Amino acid sequence: FMRLESSKFTLHPLDANEPRQGGKVTVKSLIFDVRTFTLKWKTFYGIYGDDFIQYGEFKEGTNPLEDEELLLKLTEDVQNSDDILQKVT
Repeated sequence: FMRLESSKFTLHPLDANEPRQGGKVTVKSLIFDVRTFTLKWKTFYGIYGDDFIQYGEFKEGTNPLEDEELLLKLTEDVQNSDDILQKVT
């Protein structure tokens, strides 16, 4: 299975004067499947700090940028979450 992926990260700092303190992140990925010659967009949401970034794909119908409790589930070591489809660290 061969695919090419390009991602764009948008940082939403908690404090605009101190962006290294951390905040939320939106990742938009363009995926090209070489086998089927199809393009697909995926949007991931997550959190970042001075020395880490963690994001994931959430189920449709959720708004992770508005729900901080949902974003914090990314940091938990839970394998079977109903809200998080995929984690990236």
